[in-house]
Amino acid sequence: MHRVWPLFLLLALATACSAQLTEADYARAAGLAGRLSNKVYRSTVTPRWLDGGRQLWYRMQTGPESYETVLVDTRSGRRQLAFDHARLAAALGERTGSKLSANNLQITILESKPREMTLGFGGKRWRLDLSTYRLEELAGSGSDPAADTLRPFLPARASANGEQTLITLENKSSRTVDLFWIDNAGERVKYGTLAPGETRVQNTYAGHVWLFAATDGTALAAFSAEEGPSRAVFDGTSPTPQRPRQPGLSPDGKRRAFFRDSNVWLQEGERQTQLTFDGKPGDAYGRDLVWSPNGRFVATTRVEAGDTRKVSIVRSSPRDQLQPSLMQIDYLKPGDKIARERLVLIEVANGKVTPADESLTPNPWDLGRFRWTSDSRELLFVYNERGHQVVRLLAVDPESGRVRSVIEETSPTFVDYNSKLWFDLVGPDVLWMSERSGWNHLYRIDLHTGRVRNAITSGEWLVRSVERVDPERQELILQVLGHPTLRGDLLPPDPYHVHYIRVKMDGTGAMMLTQSDGTHRPLQWAPDGESYVTTYSRVDLPPVTELRSRAGKLLSVLETADASALEAAGWMK
Repeated sequence: MHRVWPLFLLLALATACSAQLTEADYARAAGLAGRLSNKVYRSTVTPRWLDGGRQLWYRMQTGPESYETVLVDTRSGRRQLAFDHARLAAALGERTGSKLSANNLQITILESKPREMTLGFGGKRWRLDLSTYRLEELAGSGSDPAADTLRPFLPARASANGEQTLITLENKSSRTVDLFWIDNAGERVKYGTLAPGETRVQNTYAGHVWLFAATDGTALAAFSAEEGPSRAVFDGTSPTPQRPRQPGLSPDGKRRAFFRDSNVWLQEGERQTQLTFDGKPGDAYGRDLVWSPNGRFVATTRVEAGDTRKVSIVRSSPRDQLQPSLMQIDYLKPGDKIARERLVLIEVANGKVTPADESLTPNPWDLGRFRWTSDSRELLFVYNERGHQVVRLLAVDPESGRVRSVIEETSPTFVDYNSKLWFDLVGPDVLWMSERSGWNHLYRIDLHTGRVRNAITSGEWLVRSVERVDPERQELILQVLGHPTLRGDLLPPDPYHVHYIRVKMDGTGAMMLTQSDGTHRPLQWAPDGESYVTTYSRVDLPPVTELRSRAGKLLSVLETADASALEAAGWMK
């Protein structure tokens, strides 16, 4: 045996050496995205609603450089091409003196009637006779505020993450520009260049920010991708840098509370008045400024500094040098004193400062999610205790500082305060998310007594998020997982497939809004709330887009994605 092992090791080493990656392997991997991008068509529908929601239209990519425009009657579900693309291209070409492709018309439908349409094209408005295809130019702009061209902004901000989508990046300027994706930390990641007139279709996510920059690095225009396909067009002009809304503005916008030298100040016109005088470094006012709806009070927090502990870590790939470097970060350990927040209420007119009673907030990890009642009589906030085994929804009287407990959640292990802490106020009730039953569900709780009026949802399934609150109809739209309505004859529903339901706040009338076998993107509702567009897919099924009625009835399968070009390029399910 002692002689066999060395021989085995030599054979293994020889095999490993022969399997080393080559330059061709790396080149093939680097080119993978290019070979597979823009190979799935009819995958994403962005509805543009007409007539209050009775109609919708959308522009659909049908091939690498081909598109069609579709019109849908949302009451009957009737889907059809919005117009004869070849005849319209010829008519527009004759009127504008341009040669237009019927497969790539940049048309906006502004109004649709049985025998005519009002269209936007080339910055102008046109009336189209659908029987003769005669065009009449109308007064006014042909732009549509709901069209898919994004509004540019500066400065570029860090990206947020949403649903997967597509963005068309177009350089209509006369110069070559560099293209960057702005990552979640606000750093630029280069995605090549765009020559004058060049267009690129890029896979991205809603909330991702894309930046056009000059070759010297100067930012020219930034765009934030949205749900559904959108266009980012740089026309050579840069937007005026945005001025962020000033924090601490009063409801009427005439006064502003702000922090200076560890204290709270008030500005009204040119006059500045100090409201607090006891703040100091290490025990300063300085995190939140929340005005009451009537403008009488400002709520804020005062923070007593905690311990400082440094932890050293190695930065493996620093930007400023080739070799790794050492860096230090603040990182407290169990038992260290953390920063301690205390809630304070300030009556603006006379400068009266009222600390909130701390008997229900003895060891805060965080005080937050501040929400005034509509009558300004109480401020609601969430107390998250250090260790995350106690979470309370508290209400404070701004005049006396008295604090009462509305809701309390406890756990011997952990209360999930990150993704499962949500509440809203509807009249005299609090809508509250909780795992108290062992499953994440919603409850309607009396704001004044803390009594549970009813469970809005219950059972061995869970609420993932609240998508919409409708106080008038007293109903909610929820994103859920594993709902029992989806159980088949033999198998339970896939617990990872995202679905949507509608339910009354009293817990009745639960209805599945998505009934297809797959995970669903967020619902896109008509303005009148009578229909919606939903898209679902699975790992083995390209996206399918449906139109459904408010009652969940399937009205039309709008699109079934075509992935044949992707599969031909080597993609395997």
